[in-house]
Amino acid sequence: MRWVLKPAVPGAAQTIEAELGVTPLVAQTLAARGITTPRAARCFINPDLEVSWEDPLLIAGLEEVCEHLEAAIRQGRRILVFGDYDVDGITATALMVRVLRQLGNEPQVILPRREGEGYGLTEAALARIYQRAPEVVLTVDCGIAAAAEVAKLQQRGIEVLITDHHENSGALPLDTPLVDPRLERGGVGGDLAGVGVALKLVALLGRRFGRPALWQNYLDLAALGTIADRMPLLDENRALVAAGLIQLNTATQPGIAALLQRFTPNATQLSATALSFGVIPRLNAAGRVYDPLVALDLLIEDDPRRVEATAQRLELLNQERRDRERQLLGLALEQAEQLPADRRVTIVGGEMWHEGVRGIVASRLAQRYALPAIVFSLENGLAIGSGRSVGQLNLHTALTELQDMFLRFGGHAGAVGITIKSQDLPQFNKRLEAALASLPLALFEATGELDGHFAANAASQLLTIQAVEELEILEPFGRANPEPLYLVSGARVTKSRAVGAGQDHLAFKAACGLYELDAIWFNCPLLPDVLTSASACLYDLVVTPQLEEWHGRLNVKLHIQDAQLTGTCQTDTVQAASAAEHVKAHVENKVQAASAVGSKQQKGLAAREPVSWDDTAPDTPFLGTETGP
Repeated sequence: MRWVLKPAVPGAAQTIEAELGVTPLVAQTLAARGITTPRAARCFINPDLEVSWEDPLLIAGLEEVCEHLEAAIRQGRRILVFGDYDVDGITATALMVRVLRQLGNEPQVILPRREGEGYGLTEAALARIYQRAPEVVLTVDCGIAAAAEVAKLQQRGIEVLITDHHENSGALPLDTPLVDPRLERGGVGGDLAGVGVALKLVALLGRRFGRPALWQNYLDLAALGTIADRMPLLDENRALVAAGLIQLNTATQPGIAALLQRFTPNATQLSATALSFGVIPRLNAAGRVYDPLVALDLLIEDDPRRVEATAQRLELLNQERRDRERQLLGLALEQAEQLPADRRVTIVGGEMWHEGVRGIVASRLAQRYALPAIVFSLENGLAIGSGRSVGQLNLHTALTELQDMFLRFGGHAGAVGITIKSQDLPQFNKRLEAALASLPLALFEATGELDGHFAANAASQLLTIQAVEELEILEPFGRANPEPLYLVSGARVTKSRAVGAGQDHLAFKAACGLYELDAIWFNCPLLPDVLTSASACLYDLVVTPQLEEWHGRLNVKLHIQDAQLTGTCQTDTVQAASAAEHVKAHVENKVQAASAVGSKQQKGLAAREPVSWDDTAPDTPFLGTETGP
């Protein structure tokens, strides 16, 4: 992993700290994230949906879709909502079902099954649609890449209305109202999830039915889908998720309330992070190993007994998902270990590998080998694959060179779905290797961004309970606004021990100056080395500080993301003298580097004027180097 310290505008952190009265830690973190004025900081800290909400009429195509849907509702036509099997698609479907019911239409619903159908409007899905005999099909979170399938529906006299947010690399469906904000580069709504696009449609629809605030009843569903689909949590999305979390924390819809009670029973205030690790995987499990309608039922059902039974069923499905994931990952790793070490992509596959966990396994492989990964299931002469990218590599763009081989293809920069003939797999592998070999290696390199860098002896003064608690004002955390990360240099690891059922987590104390902070490193890849040498060594630690309550007392706990051995411990006296010299040299080196390279990066560290609380941070080889897992 290559760690890069985010550049900060000189003096910005101090100005924000002085005018907003926040701690130096929060002020520096805001400045590092490009929020450089007190006004911008206030807007970020206090997201306001009324201010950030973009007028739906600014999204190309949305008004036409709304006009046709309004007409269908008023005419009492048979409407079928066709969604997707992931949480974005499920929440978008739940949103439209609840809204249509409120407006007097009882829609039918079809969610595609991963096994036997796959994503979107496939031939198998069309057969199910024909059986239902709808007059109108409304797609959510899909449809933009289904030109041929839409044409077949139209030939049968079925009107198709498309709402989607995915990239499209082929011909658009013809003669049908459609909206996809990503079709217009730089246009309004380009960062919306599928459920976000559906919410925009509901906002416009509500106006036409004299209910302009209708969309505001469903911010909880929109927040779930937006977080689950890992959309950037900035600007409109940030305000939308923040407002949705307020609804979720006062959950009134029985299904959501049951999920929260079962999976986060001790949470006083739900966060986006808690949803990502608790509720969302369980909703996703239904579509991964069985039928996404189970999750949908939970979100549209109001009967408490049925809701509780469905919540229990989701827990069982999630356990099954874990078991299948573990099994498939083992098979995939066996194949991956046999591949050439100098490859540019990891491609594995087997007969009838489970559709529902291929994407998860591809993600695991991509993380393990720092290479894009594609996992194929071979069935009935077809190779159906899920791919995940790494670093800054746009896998979707890289694969467009091979489109002549695809029977189906879709996705975005970080995740793709592919279907080819099984017999073409060797050629596909060869051509993709060649295409990726022409790209610079820097694109494949995973880069982590740091919000700050300071010496261990300053950590205990900066990472106070007040400062860490105040970091919560930067929530919701997610893509484009991750949990803060800091590099603590020269910490001594003490009292280390392996913990967890599999003894694969590392718990220890990080000695920072005169204080020790509790620390935990989940799935620690360096566990044997640290356990045998920790007490005699200094480490640079990449940390996310969090508060932990123990016996009624709050403590700061460091969640370790990466670490690198930097040297052996010295006595306190020698260490203090050395640190003073190191600080002086460090500041001088920064000024020289800034003069020499301007705004360019050197060793992965963006040259900048030092901020006050960072002046004690010694230079470290950890910045700009590959380390860790």
